[in-house]
Amino acid sequence: NNRAVLIDIKDLDYKETARKISQTIESVGGSINAFTDRDNTCYYTKVPYNKANVAFNVLSDLFYNSTFDEKEFDRERQVIIEEIRMYDDQPDSVALDALLAQLWSGHPLGRPILGPIDIIQNLQRDDIVRYKEEQYAPERTLFSFIGKINHETCVKWVKSVASHLENSAIIREPETYSRAIPLDPFTLIRRDIQQTHIALGWRTPGFADSKDGYPYAVVLLSTLLGESMMSRLFQTIRERRGLCYNINSFTSLCADSGALII
Repeated sequence: NNRAVLIDIKDLDYKETARKISQTIESVGGSINAFTDRDNTCYYTKVPYNKANVAFNVLSDLFYNSTFDEKEFDRERQVIIEEIRMYDDQPDSVALDALLAQLWSGHPLGRPILGPIDIIQNLQRDDIVRYKEEQYAPERTLFSFIGKINHETCVKWVKSVASHLENSAIIREPETYSRAIPLDPFTLIRRDIQQTHIALGWRTPGFADSKDGYPYAVVLLSTLLGESMMSRLFQTIRERRGLCYNINSFTSLCADSGALII
């Protein structure tokens, strides 16, 4: 039920392999995944509400107690390199990365999320462990629960794994305030492909610039322009004129800056 107490981590048999981690979640009818954006990383699971304690135990253990085994570390390095190559084979991804590099030229926000292959090849285990110790701190971490679950129970779970942790001693601020960066106007990349991919972008306010903590006007504009089949751009450029196969818009929002992209 939704008042289930936190089960002992020793009762979960998943500590040996990544396979067992997935098996533990999927055996209760759930799924587990993660993603990295330009200024945040998210680990998440979806499970039946009465198995929320299993999901929390696995996620919190992954988050705080990962061992970064050397053999697994090198194996994952190759997986990430293949992922970089995969996106480099997708023209729309290449165009988008080039656009973001223009919008935030010379700033960390303009770098590709996956990074260049030479950095991944030279990255060492100690680099990752050091980064985790600096960044995975209470002041930088948000626990979020959605669904039929008891608030007090969730607070109890979080306290059980995070209350003894200290905030980072090292706080790295951005080298440049992103809104002050000059824009690069244009980039052209030639590939031996049969289509032209165009990415247009404008910098917008970020979360910190909005009174309510969210730039609703920018998101509404993007929705009207190109976030559905009834949007202005899709109906005009594709349906009425037949000039392209696909056109859409979206927002890329960060703490102190953002972008509207077509």
